[in-house]
Amino acid sequence: MPVPQFYQKIQENKWTFGILAFFLGNMISQSLLSTGAFEIYINNDLVFSKLQTGRMPDVNTINAIFRTAGLAL
Repeated sequence: MPVPQFYQKIQENKWTFGILAFFLGNMISQSLLSTGAFEIYINNDLVFSKLQTGRMPDVNTINAIFRTAGLAL
């Protein structure tokens, strides 16, 4: 079975594709963060929404949410 040409190009230019993947991943993560949405769902039920509360949850809030749902470590 021949190796796909795209895979051969990646093998030949590892640094180029590594840098491309880094910048592409960074662009995607920034676009997701810019929406301002941060929501926690447990069993398809919305239990926290940054859009509704206007704030990001702190660690204690997240722990309380998981403890209430019986998912705390």
